[in-house]
Amino acid sequence: MNRKTVCLVGLVLVFLPVLPARGQAPTEPKEDPRPVDGQDILRRLVRVPIFQWGVKGREPAISHIGPTAQEFYAAFGLGEGDKPISAMDLDGVALASVQALYRMSLELEKKTAELEAKAKTIEELTQRIEALERQVKDLQTLWSWPTKDLQTPWSWPPK
Repeated sequence: MNRKTVCLVGLVLVFLPVLPARGQAPTEPKEDPRPVDGQDILRRLVRVPIFQWGVKGREPAISHIGPTAQEFYAAFGLGEGDKPISAMDLDGVALASVQALYRMSLELEKKTAELEAKAKTIEELTQRIEALERQVKDLQTLWSWPTKDLQTPWSWPPK
């Protein structure tokens, strides 16, 4: 029996036994493997409703959570039809979505760092401007002395 590690938001590691998907042994060669567009999968996944439900005729206290097989199949077209959802397909969609979210978080971190650097530059430039404005004011004060009543040839502003 294989073991699968599932990480839930980096907080808890859960070890679950995993059986191979029906008709797909772990050692069977794959046919026509192609990369997937994680962003596209994520966009489709967010439109799939997720429900919590109980199974008719079973213990009411036992509930499940997930999409309906029909809506999952309509969104992704994976598996052999709209009943049931393959655990392999659920895992694939979840992992592709996690990778897409991770790439998005890296991009946001990069943009955040760039914005923080720009904000620091703006703050430094603002301080320099304020210092220059103080110097200009000081120079204006110096140049306006002596006043007009002294009538010296070097007074400012000229008449």
